[in-house]
Amino acid sequence: MKKYLQLIFLFLFILTNALFAQESIDLQKEVEVKTTMLVIITIVFIIGLIVAYYVSKKYLPSDMMQKARMANVDITDFGVLKLRAKGEFDIEKILEELIRAKIANVDIKLSDIKDVINGVGGVNLGIIIDNLIIANKAGLNDVNIQDLYRHSLINHNVSDFVKAKIKIRNGKLEEMITNEILEDHLMAGGDMIAFVDNISKAKKSGVKVDMQELMKANLDKEGMDKIISTLIRAKKANVYIANDELENDADAFHNNKISQNGLLQIYSDDKNVEDYLEAIIKAHKFGIDNILLSELFEFALTKDANVLEIVNALIKAKRGNLDMTLNDIMVFSLNQGDVNNFVEAYLISKSSNLELSISDLEQHQLSGGNVLNYVKALKIAKNPDFGISKKEIEELSLKGGNVLSCSLAILRARELNVELDWTNSSQITLAGINPVEVILSCVNPKIMHVTPFKVVGKDGIVLRIHASIAVKLKIKKYFNGSGDQTLFERVSEAIIHEIGKYPDNKTIVQSLGEISNHALHHLQEQKETNDHSKYELEDITIPEIETLEDIYAELKKEHAHIEAIATKTTAEAELLAAEAKVENAFAEAIKTGQVNDYFKHKIYKEKQNATSDSKEEEPPKKDNHGDAHH
Repeated sequence: MKKYLQLIFLFLFILTNALFAQESIDLQKEVEVKTTMLVIITIVFIIGLIVAYYVSKKYLPSDMMQKARMANVDITDFGVLKLRAKGEFDIEKILEELIRAKIANVDIKLSDIKDVINGVGGVNLGIIIDNLIIANKAGLNDVNIQDLYRHSLINHNVSDFVKAKIKIRNGKLEEMITNEILEDHLMAGGDMIAFVDNISKAKKSGVKVDMQELMKANLDKEGMDKIISTLIRAKKANVYIANDELENDADAFHNNKISQNGLLQIYSDDKNVEDYLEAIIKAHKFGIDNILLSELFEFALTKDANVLEIVNALIKAKRGNLDMTLNDIMVFSLNQGDVNNFVEAYLISKSSNLELSISDLEQHQLSGGNVLNYVKALKIAKNPDFGISKKEIEELSLKGGNVLSCSLAILRARELNVELDWTNSSQITLAGINPVEVILSCVNPKIMHVTPFKVVGKDGIVLRIHASIAVKLKIKKYFNGSGDQTLFERVSEAIIHEIGKYPDNKTIVQSLGEISNHALHHLQEQKETNDHSKYELEDITIPEIETLEDIYAELKKEHAHIEAIATKTTAEAELLAAEAKVENAFAEAIKTGQVNDYFKHKIYKEKQNATSDSKEEEPPKKDNHGDAHH
C-alpha cells in the first residue's frame, strides 16, 4: 500500500505544477477552479486505489497475505487484475507459482503473466514456470516468460523449446541456429529436438550446413534425417564438398563430389539420395571417377534412370576392359534396357568372338529382344553340333521368345533322348512356358490328382473315390493332344468299370490295389485313345475312398412310405363305399315308407352315445299302434 501512497503524492505534485504553471488575469479565481479540479481528481484516484485494495482483500484470504509478501507481490495488484480478469481467477495457485519461481531466483512480474492468468491460448502457467526455472538453471539468460508464452501458443510444448535452446547452447550452435531459424522451423511443424540434434551431428562431423538453403527446402523430420546422415557419410568417404566451396550455385556435383545443394536437388525430385551417394563412393573406389558425375546425375534426374545401376555397369565394363563409354550405357538405358545385362552381353560377345558391336546390341534391344539371352544363345549355337543358325535365334528373340531356355532345352533333350526340335521348343517358349521344364516332365513322372467321383456298388452303397495318377508328357502331343480333363474322365470310367465287378462295399475296400492295376492295364491297352493324349499314363493309385449313403436302405424306406400311403387310400375308399351304401338304403327307405323306423333307430343310437353312466338302457317298447314309449 505504501507504494500506492507514494504514487498519490507524486501524482498530486505533478498535477499541481501543471495547473499553476499558466498565468491568469484573475489569479484568485483561477486558483479556486484548479484547486477544486485537483481535489476531485485526487478523490477519484484514491477511491480507485481503495476499491482495488478491498477487492484484493476480499479475494486474498489473510493466510495468503504472507505468501504475497514472500512473492514480493503487492496485493493491490491482484485487485486490479481481478477487476480485469475474464475467467476463473485462482489467486492462491498464482501465488504458489510465483513463490516457486521466486525461490528458484526467477523474478516474474504480474504484468508479464496477465495473459496467462486470463487463460489466453489455453496456456498452463505452471508448465511455463517449470521450463523458465529449467532455462534459468541452465544459464539461458535470453529465455524469458514472453518467449515461452509465445511458443506455447504455437505448439503447446515449451519443454521442447527449452531443451532445444539448451542443446544449442551446449553445442555452441548459436550462430548457426538463431532464434529466428528455430522459430521458422517450429512454425513449419518441424521437430525442434531432432532438428538441433542433426545440426549438432553435422558440425561434429565437419559438415558445413548451409542453414539458409536447408530452411528453404522445408524438410520434414524424415527428410532432414536423411539429408544430414547422407552428408555425414559423404564427409567420411571424402566425397563431400561444402556449398561455399562450389564455383557456382548450379554446380552441385563439383569435382565429382556431392554437396548439400546436390542432395537437396536429388531429394526434391523424389530420388533416393543414398543411391546417389553410393554411386559416387563406388565411382571413386573403383577408379571411374574420371567420368563426369554431374553429367550422369543430370541424366538420371531428367530421364528417371537408376544412377547406381549405371555406375555398377561402368565398373563391370572397366573390369572387363571393354571399350564402353558413359554415353553408350546412358543411351542403352533410354531404351528401357537393363544396363548391367547390356555390359555382360557385350563382355560375353567379346570373350566368345561373336562379332557383335555395341550398336548391334543396342539395335537388338531397341527391336524388342533380350540382349543377354540372345548373346548366351549365340554362344551355345556357336558349337557346330548344335545345328541352330544365328538367324533362327535372332528371329525368335525379336518375337519375345526366351532363346536361352530354348537352347538349353534342346541340349537337355539330347542328353535325355527326348525328341525336341527348334520349332517345338519355340512354340513352348512363346506360350510363356519354360521348355526345359517340359523336357524334364517327359522323363520324370508327374503326379496328378483326379477329380473325386462317385460310384454305386452292387450292394447299393455309394462311394466317393479319390484317385491319383502318374504321367509323363509326350513332347510331340504337347499342343495338340487331349489334356488333363479327358484323362481324368478315362481313369474314372475305368475305375467304375472295375468296381462293378465286386459284390459289396467290404470287398471293394479290400481290393483297391487290384482295382487300380486292372484299371491301368485296361487303359494302357487302348492304343488308339492313348495316341491322342498328351500324357503317357504310368500308374494309378486309390489312396482314399469314402463311404456315403446306402441306396437300398433308402429305397426300402421309400417303398414303405408308398405302401402306407396306398393302405390309407384303400381305407378311405372303403369308407366312401360304405357311406354310399347308407345313402342308397336311405333313399330306398323313403321309397318304401320305412324312413320313420330309420329315424327312430338313429335317435335311439344318439341317446345311447350321450349317456354318461355305464348302464345300458333298454330299447323303447311299441304299443299296438306302433308308437314308442319310454
